[in-house]
Amino acid sequence: MKAWGLSAVFVAVGRRLVGRVARGGILYGDPAALSAGLLALGLPSLVPVVGPVVWGVASLVGIGLSLLGAAGGERRVSAEAGFRATA
Repeated sequence: MKAWGLSAVFVAVGRRLVGRVARGGILYGDPAALSAGLLALGLPSLVPVVGPVVWGVASLVGIGLSLLGAAGGERRVSAEAGFRATA
C-alpha cells in the first residue's frame, strides 16, 4: 500500500517539476514524472537531519492517498472540488 501511495506522490511531484513538455520529448509522460519525483524526493532523503523528515512526510501522504483511493475517496474529492468552485 505504501509503494502505491509513494508512486502517486512521486508522479505528482514530478509533474509539477517537469511541467508541460512537448509530446515526444524525453521528459514527456508519467514514467518521466515518476523518475523526476523520485529524484526530487530521494536526493533530499540522503541529508542526515532533513532527509528522514522529508521521506516520512512523503510516506505519510502516500499512505493517506492509498487509503483514500481504497475507500473510494475519488468521488468525495470530486464533490469537494465542485463545492469549492461554486462557493
